[in-house]
Amino acid sequence: MEIIELIDVECENIKQMLIMKNMAYGNSFADPVRIFSKATPEEALLIRIDDKLSRIARGNDAGEDTILDLIGYLVLLRVLRRAEDKIDMKNDSLRAQMDKRDAGDLSNVNN
Repeated sequence: MEIIELIDVECENIKQMLIMKNMAYGNSFADPVRIFSKATPEEALLIRIDDKLSRIARGNDAGEDTILDLIGYLVLLRVLRRAEDKIDMKNDSLRAQMDKRDAGDLSNVNN
């Protein structure tokens, strides 16, 4: 296999792993149940990333595929941030529309 094909296979494997885990656990990375921890979803992902990096640094992965898990958490972090950006963009757009509407209402009051 050539490098490009290997990259494609690895990315597909990561995609399938994330989809399967999301189906099994729901959107727990983005919407945790918060039984014990009150950390934000992003903070919770960063903690998991720290844990994986610690295991890699110590050479203690306990039979897990720590690198694959780390890549998965990094992808989920990007997904979470992109989702938050879309929400922020929607909120900004709604605020702008409301500001225009309010400005129009005020100009009608002055007439």
